[in-house]
Amino acid sequence: DDMGMSVNDLLSRRRGPNGARQPFTAEEGLAARRILTASGEKLHELAERAAGPNAGELDLFNLRKMMATHQAIQNEVLGARTETARALASMRIEAGSGQAQLNAIKDIMQSAGPDTQRIAQAIVQLKRGGVAPGAFNQFIAKGALTGWQRFNGVVRELYLSARLSSPLTHIRNFAGNYVTAKAGVADRYMAHLIGKYVTGSDAIAAGEAKRMLYGQIEAYREGLRLAAKATSDAPTNFLGNAEAVRTPAIQMAGDSAFARAVNLIGATTRAPMVAMSSADQLWKFVNYRGQLHALAERAVTAEKLVGQARVDRYKDIIDNPPPHMQADAAEFATTQTFTNKLSDGVTFKVGEKAMAMREAAGPLGWLVMPFLSTPANIFRYGFEHSPLAFLVGQWRHDIAAGGARRDIALAKAANGTMVMGIAMAGAEAGWVTGSPPKDAG
Repeated sequence: DDMGMSVNDLLSRRRGPNGARQPFTAEEGLAARRILTASGEKLHELAERAAGPNAGELDLFNLRKMMATHQAIQNEVLGARTETARALASMRIEAGSGQAQLNAIKDIMQSAGPDTQRIAQAIVQLKRGGVAPGAFNQFIAKGALTGWQRFNGVVRELYLSARLSSPLTHIRNFAGNYVTAKAGVADRYMAHLIGKYVTGSDAIAAGEAKRMLYGQIEAYREGLRLAAKATSDAPTNFLGNAEAVRTPAIQMAGDSAFARAVNLIGATTRAPMVAMSSADQLWKFVNYRGQLHALAERAVTAEKLVGQARVDRYKDIIDNPPPHMQADAAEFATTQTFTNKLSDGVTFKVGEKAMAMREAAGPLGWLVMPFLSTPANIFRYGFEHSPLAFLVGQWRHDIAAGGARRDIALAKAANGTMVMGIAMAGAEAGWVTGSPPKDAG
């Protein structure tokens, strides 16, 4: 504000009817250039921290976020037209509690790849080498990427969009998330029965499954709003989004007709990925709210509240959930949507090595292994819902923890095994069959 203009004022500058920016006044132009200079200095400061040997994921995330801020400022000051303002908005993490925010940041930085610290080191070297401000801004405008890395990004965008372009892919994703959300309700009801009749535990309240279902239904409207915002120019991000820290590869700075055409092609290319991200926002929110309602029911039951006191306490928890409940609900949401960080046993080790190999292989890596975390999490989810659940490290940890975690883990294995048994019986009876032959002759 001492400069006569804030960053928000700059980024919200109005456009004309043809989409072109309104020209700066002399005073606005001077203030905008000062903001750009101050942004570059702040970016260098954060790069120094991120390049250090003790840099943590929060330092790397702050650098990525500042890069997006600097790029968005450049877009206004220099007349570029890219999607960096959208990326900046999508890095707002709204999970609430510190632990939930930290988990979201970890997920984002894991998916962002290993380049963030290299970028930090490059920024530090450029500044120490006395590079001209124009050259520095050009480096940041290109996402701090080399020509090879930009080519890698173009291949990635084209290939992933092609893989996600079929409407059937999105229908299957939506249907799969719906079934998984409702399976969570079934697991919770089974966990209550197991606690009541098998383990002798009352850790899972009798009404948790019902409340989880109610919370999911209530969340659909708000979840659809979040999904819609994920396709807008300033999406609200829920529990983190790995794409938020990636600079779009198919883009061009400038307001020329050719630059606008390139950016239109880029936005069209990325549309399937944006659609998938929108669905992810919806189902994360649905599962988050469902779990929050289940935890609220568990709390008021444990406190033995009745009547209006129970109603008031339940509403207070939903409106102002304690940090530990927010963290629990956030973890549940990412697990149910298969976007949680790989964190245990063989799955984690194999996943980490596969990610490193993919990044090292360049475009070929993305062609061979376009998706890693999601298939690994689906694989683990399937094992947890089977007689082989004991092979999953997290399942064994939950059993050892006892209480609600144990009962839910047992419920997953019981429900999955029951469904498998029904399917096998159906196959034996002939009323569950495979797909018909493609060649009718």
